[in-house]
Amino acid sequence: MQRYPDEGNYVPQMLDRLEQLASKIDGGDDAIVQFYAAFLPKVSQKRGNSPSEYCIAIYQRGVSHFQTAGQTQLAQQYSAALTTLQASCQ
Repeated sequence: MQRYPDEGNYVPQMLDRLEQLASKIDGGDDAIVQFYAAFLPKVSQKRGNSPSEYCIAIYQRGVSHFQTAGQTQLAQQYSAALTTLQASCQ
């Protein structure tokens, strides 16, 4: 996933599985937050000249995990980027 963060066909399914596995172990939630903090900057915000729907979906997932874990600074940072992306879609 880290090597090909923009692979929209496989990454969402891998993220589902990763989150499922992390929920079963102690410290898994913290590991998911650390993963998203490292992964989200690698995702391209645009596809060509238009905002990436894939990026929007991945950012939404990350923001929800940041909020759940109490990482307000990361949640605000990616919420702002998400708002900008969604505004440019319209």
